[in-house]
Amino acid sequence: LAHQANIYGMFYLEKEAKNVLETMSEIINKLSDDWKNNKRKKL
Repeated sequence: LAHQANIYGMFYLEKEAKNVLETMSEIINKLSDDWKNNKRKKL
């Protein structure tokens, strides 16, 4: 039983980590887009 729970825990953590990474890359893309737009406005 403990072993099975361990596998589920690992799977869950992996899914969570992927979600966090996706969210972070979305935020980074948004920030870099904003930054590029701001640079364009100044030029």
